Amino acid sequence: MWPRVAALLLAAADARVCCPCCGAWESEAAMRYVRLSDTDVAWAPRGGDTCAFPPVTAARLCAAVGANGTLSIIGDSLAVSQLHALARSATDIPLGPRDDGFDVPCGNSALRVRMVRANMLQADSGWVSAACGSDVVFLNSGAHWGRHEARVRNYRPSLERALADLDAACGGDFRDGRRQLLFRSTPEGNPFCHAGLDFATTAAWEATVGCVLDGRCDPGNFTKTPVVFDVAWGWRHFSRLDADARGAVESSGLGSFHDVTPLTRLRPRRGSPDRQRPGDCLHDDPATGDWNAMLVNALLDPCA
Repeated sequence: MWPRVAALLLAAADARVCCPCCGAWESEAAMRYVRLSDTDVAWAPRGGDTCAFPPVTAARLCAAVGANGTLSIIGDSLAVSQLHALARSATDIPLGPRDDGFDVPCGNSALRVRMVRANMLQADSGWVSAACGSDVVFLNSGAHWGRHEARVRNYRPSLERALADLDAACGGDFRDGRRQLLFRSTPEGNPFCHAGLDFATTAAWEATVGCVLDGRCDPGNFTKTPVVFDVAWGWRHFSRLDADARGAVESSGLGSFHDVTPLTRLRPRRGSPDRQRPGDCLHDDPATGDWNAMLVNALLDPCA
């Protein structure tokens, strides 16, 4: 329990997000969801209802990546969900289950979005060459590392080696800004995703979902709905893995770390389209589109 609590405190101490229209940095604690309609919500600063994160349109994506650019989304099955959410938002065309990319018209050119599956950023997955051939990289690793304590301990050294491989291949391009790398955090699955429970604050999430993940609470205390909770994946370790990822990415000098976990925990589920697979409370989360909104907002850099 305590390593996870320490990781949460470390992340909370340095969790900031750029307000898209006020041009200032806000702490994650100052953010929350505002309801735009019966079915639509947006992540915004508290008290700033008109300053919500805009959705990722084709125009915003073209401006962020470049009209003839390439965006690579590299990671595990959560990155696949991220790719599908981006296609729905930027093109309004759903991808098929085996599709690994799509194009976005940008005037007379086309932006390419590609997915590279690399669950643990293994050297033989081709992810380094894909990153070196991209203008922007959305990178993630973490969900496959929480199964047991030995693997959790090895996560940061392994990630540092993976980033060193990237540095050796084309690190100069990322250091001088010719290419950009944005590393996304790994939100936990929500064992109450089918129970209709929403949370307004991180403290409320901790008192309900967090304590179930830590084993401090009985799920039956909160709902009679069957709880989906895959302990084998080690969701309780994800905050610790994210703290290690932040340290590895920031010390590498190759890119930036973006914490999408707070917004994922607080994303209202009632009234949102249910794209989740039966019994699956980790993939295709309604917040996945908001991950892309945060990353594209960072690329457009309104707080520069």
